[in-house]
This record gives sequence, structure tokens and C-alpha cells, in this order.
Amino acid sequence: MFSTSSSLVAATIALSALSPVYARVVPRLTTPSTYDMSTLEPYFTYHARYLALGCEYNHGNDFFDACCHPLQINESLSNLEPRCTPDAGVLSSVSESLEGYTSTSSWWSSTSASSTPSPTASPVEDFVPATSDTWTPTSTWSSSSDTWTSTSTASAASSTQSGGFGTFFYQKGVAGACGTVHSDSDVIVAMDSALYSQSVCGQTVTIWNTANWKSVTATIADECPTCINSESIDMSVGAFQQIGDLSTGQLDIVWIWDL
Repeated sequence: MFSTSSSLVAATIALSALSPVYARVVPRLTTPSTYDMSTLEPYFTYHARYLALGCEYNHGNDFFDACCHPLQINESLSNLEPRCTPDAGVLSSVSESLEGYTSTSSWWSSTSASSTPSPTASPVEDFVPATSDTWTPTSTWSSSSDTWTSTSTASAASSTQSGGFGTFFYQKGVAGACGTVHSDSDVIVAMDSALYSQSVCGQTVTIWNTANWKSVTATIADECPTCINSESIDMSVGAFQQIGDLSTGQLDIVWIWDL
């Protein structure tokens, strides 16, 4: 567990008061390369507000449209509706939890040749992770429409992705980014924004919990804008429970794109 994990406790508790039915909200470690810092507010400011408002749990409704997009660099919260101003205490807790991260650091590189996980337990028989990552994302941020547009496609589907974390979410009868409403028992996942695009909807990934090497194969049905990094995956309750207990909140994982 990383040293910054303890600083997340306050923010997690504060956020749970706003969205009690959700698992831990995990902050993103890096500023997306597609975030236009020359025209938009600082990413740290936007991301802290996004988490404090519980935007992750409001996709597809008018609150998200009104409150969950970054401001232009010359705008302020006064330009938005009053409901878009987060509780000061919650925002403070979230901001403190993010201070341990840097906007320029990254755990993942498309040219990395050392992505083999270091398991703390013996892996299942015949599990041989790959030794390189070959994913090449090409996502863009459009500030005029406030929407993410990704042209990424998965390549070398058998490459092992490591260094990520598995979390879980509840459906609440809301359609995911792929457009389908699922039940909590459905075995589906939400991919980090750096990897998500409509083209990956319906594809499957196989995920291993490195603590016990249990695995689950799940279908991509949603986007995760607040995952820690591009190797992290947000799972449905049905998927998460196949490899770990909900009480853990977060798992160390490795995973592959299925051929």
C-alpha cells in the first residue's frame, strides 16, 4: 500500500456522506495528456471539485451536464448554478488527499518494458504475464463541447497490464457510457478514460487479484473518469465479488485484453 493511502481516508469518509452506496472514490494520479491546460482551469482544481460533487455517480443527468465539466480559464464557480459549488469541508478533504500526487508523474508508459507484476502469493498454474505494454492511446479533449472523444483501439490484446487497482460501483439503474443499463450482478467493468472509447464497448478483459490470484472475465460497459491510472478498472459488484471481498474496497490487480 502506498504512503498516500492514509491521506485518502478523510476524503473517502467525506465523500461517502454524499454517495453512501458507492465504494471508495479513488483520485486520478496524473493530468490527462488531452486536458487543454491553456484554455481550461487547473486540472487539480477541476478534479478535486469533480470528486467533491460526486460527479462520477451522476453521469447522464442534468446535474452532470450543469456541474461536472471543467471551467474555462476565465470562468469561476459564480458562472455556474449554486448547486455546482461543493461543500467546503468535503472539498478541503478531497484537496488534501490529492496533495500527495503530482500532475506530471505517471505509473504507465506505452513504451514500458517492465510491466511484469510482483505477486505476493503464488500465481495460478500456467499464468505467465507478458513483459511489455503495447497500448497506444490517442484521446482528445474538446473544450467547446465538454466531452471526451477517444479514437483509441486495443492492440496486442494479450499484453498484461499491471500497476493498477480494482474498485467497484453500484449501477443504480443508470446506463453506462456504452448505453446499456445493467444490474449489479452483471459481470461488467468501467475502463479508465485514457483507454475508453465506444469501440471497446462489449470487449472483455480478464482481471486477476494479485492477493489471491482469483480471476474474472468481464465485459466493458462504462467509462471510469476517476480511476487512479490507466491500469485501474472499476468493476460491477458481480465482477468484484468473484475475485475479492467488497469490504476490502480496493484490490491490487493485473489484467489483459481478451483476444
